[in-house]
Amino acid sequence: MTRCKSTVNKPGSLFFLLTLLLVCVIFISLPFIGKHSTVIFYEAAFYNVSVEKNTHRYSSLGYPKALNIKTSKDQIKFRSVDKETTTTQITTTKQIDVSTEKLPTVRHVNKSSNVKVSQSIKVPTCYNPINHVAFLKVHKASSTTVMNIFLRYGDLHRLNIVLPRSVKQGAFNYLGYGVTVQKKRINKIPSNETYNILCNHAVYNKEAFSELLGPYSINIGIVRDPFTQFPSAAYYYGLLSRIKKRFGNIKKAEELLSKFLKSPDSFGSILHIHNGMFSDFGLPKKDFHNEDAINKRINDLDKEFALVMVTELFDESLILMRRILCWGIKDILYVPLNINKNKKQHPIVLSEDTKKNLFKYNYADFKLYIHFRDKMIEQIKDQGQDFYSEVRYFQKVHVIVTKFCHESSLKKYPSSASVLIKASIWNTDFTINSAECKFMMSSELPLLKGLMSKAETRYNNWLEAMLESFSGTSTAFIKRNVIS
Repeated sequence: MTRCKSTVNKPGSLFFLLTLLLVCVIFISLPFIGKHSTVIFYEAAFYNVSVEKNTHRYSSLGYPKALNIKTSKDQIKFRSVDKETTTTQITTTKQIDVSTEKLPTVRHVNKSSNVKVSQSIKVPTCYNPINHVAFLKVHKASSTTVMNIFLRYGDLHRLNIVLPRSVKQGAFNYLGYGVTVQKKRINKIPSNETYNILCNHAVYNKEAFSELLGPYSINIGIVRDPFTQFPSAAYYYGLLSRIKKRFGNIKKAEELLSKFLKSPDSFGSILHIHNGMFSDFGLPKKDFHNEDAINKRINDLDKEFALVMVTELFDESLILMRRILCWGIKDILYVPLNINKNKKQHPIVLSEDTKKNLFKYNYADFKLYIHFRDKMIEQIKDQGQDFYSEVRYFQKVHVIVTKFCHESSLKKYPSSASVLIKASIWNTDFTINSAECKFMMSSELPLLKGLMSKAETRYNNWLEAMLESFSGTSTAFIKRNVIS
């Protein structure tokens, strides 16, 4: 009978057992390790796809499809959010979930875990929203929609908005018609307060804007492709009707504009048509074809504006604006306003010859647009890979909110209903209710009248309180020494 020899006490066998034990531990841990590894690399893959899918939009602007958006190799921290999906709810008093829409999945990762990946994602965070902002409302460049965003933000946060003083003044919604802000046309505010938001029509002037909002205010503007902005302005401001009166036998808008651009000077000066965008940015008419003056003005604007949005990159522009101003996703939501549905269904397509003539006629506008379009693309490149993930997320939230607002306006929900957007890496929970929908869908002039009335009431209440506190003092003295 052969006796089995024990080998446990031999160094080689001990190493074998330790190795076996280590393998067992790794095997048992695989489900957990795999789970977290899947999370991280899923997120990296998600951002890569989002970048590639969106860069094709630049090809129409004459840019290559690949933008080579920069990536970061720093360590990252993901915020802890819903494990499965960020969802929406339409809430009434019973808070009923009626939505099947899903927003981009963001997996749960422990807040305290630092994870290194080959292409890390940086989620920008900021804590101090900027509340002194001028938005230059450029004619026919989606500016009414952006203006609504600023008005809603200002109203929500009880900020002082630069508003028209009276509906009785001509073109009352202009703070300066064809000129910069005129103090005689704007609302009064308490003397111990400052203006925060400027977003009504006024020609840009650095000194005038800074005097109202302070030297550290932020300037935001917007431009649009002149090949689409010009036809839109021509339709809106009645140029097409004027051309038609002269050439009565022509009906097509394309042919009418072609006729006009062959001899535009014969129609005289037309506000908002001839280099209308650059006029809003403060370029005087005498410099419309002065190359040196145009270039100098563009260089100045480049320094004075933190961001010039591009209509053709509208959502991207809003995300950049959100990051610059440190606002929330909710703050930049919108419902498109002031859109000509007929023009959208039957767009005006200009011939190549007409485009050449338009380039000559609105040369300054083209220079302005090309500069800030190029700058926008560079700004997007500098944002990193997380940028397009945020854009896609915002677009999906926007679809949900727009749908809710339209259905809410049709009385499909109770007046107390609201849509709930749950937390993501970009936002905390927030809701949009019917009242906020009504604000977002309001036309410019009725909305301004309501805000003007509210601002006037607030000012008068302050004035009455001041008069009471100075009981026994003459009204003339108070107005001269206390009330500006």
